[in-house]
Amino acid sequence: MSFRRKPGAPKHLTVITLPSGKHTGILKDFLVEIENEDSVKNLQENGCFGTRISRRKAEESHEKEILLISKEEAFFMQFCLKCLTISNKDGKIFSTEDIFDVFRKQKRNFISTFIAYCYLKSKGWIIKSGLKFAGDFLLYKEGPQAYHSSYVVSVQDDNPENTDQTPFTGRDLQGFHRVAEASGKDVLILTVRYPKGFNSQDFKFQDNAFRNFSVTESRPMRFTFNPNVI
Repeated sequence: MSFRRKPGAPKHLTVITLPSGKHTGILKDFLVEIENEDSVKNLQENGCFGTRISRRKAEESHEKEILLISKEEAFFMQFCLKCLTISNKDGKIFSTEDIFDVFRKQKRNFISTFIAYCYLKSKGWIIKSGLKFAGDFLLYKEGPQAYHSSYVVSVQDDNPENTDQTPFTGRDLQGFHRVAEASGKDVLILTVRYPKGFNSQDFKFQDNAFRNFSVTESRPMRFTFNPNVI
């Protein structure tokens, strides 16, 4: 594992990985948007949550910064931190149970990626999307303002109901390594272990819903893949 500091980044940062205060967001399509300026600033400075973008409404003369929050970030803040309230476009507030069901319907492996996200948060990582590098997450020490990401993470699981899930093969791993190495990152594979007898139809959200899941991690090294060997 390597920590590559960005040129010109301050040598000593006060890093707060969790936000403070209460925040509100609106579920728009597949992301949660936060528009309050104080919330945008707080969530970016305390944990680097979300992706900040500028948007100009038709009736406004200047651009306004908003924060796009991923499903894992949003549910972590609502369920674990109790600091985020999520509503729909009409202003109806989602209960934790409701937003959990919405996210599960929108993302097939949401349970796995959320559990993996919480696992990584417990390790103190700053977590960003890994989609650009063919992964689920990118991991930063202290945040992208000071360091380049150290790991690109792929989340796997052993959910017996995912019969349509393509197994992670040696060829996949080789390609994943090439993408990671080209950008100076290491590979981290997280496997979410589902409880015996798991049934998605019977699985309902509750405070202890995730206690019987577990996570294992591996840091595979680069190897020479023989395409003639399966």
